Amino acid sequence: MNRHDKTRVSRAIRNLTQTDGLPTEDSRNVTSLLDVGELQVAFEILCTQLFEYDVVLSVGAMQDLQFCERLLHTDPKYVGSLRDSQGGREKE
Repeated sequence: MNRHDKTRVSRAIRNLTQTDGLPTEDSRNVTSLLDVGELQVAFEILCTQLFEYDVVLSVGAMQDLQFCERLLHTDPKYVGSLRDSQGGREKE
């Protein structure tokens, strides 16, 4: 992944840490991982925590997660689980 894509992924993940329903401590943990360049681990933990806390995501947030998934080449189970858990409950 090139530098530009890394920046875009990092920015998207940082924005997603501000999602309502995600505890501050979890947001900080993800941000700390981003600060040391652990993009994939940060992404996986973010998805896991969003799922764990049953956070309802906007359509845009889901698109951002899918974008990160493509660039990071992560296991599709992370975004897939979130997509399944949304069950049409996405925010506008």
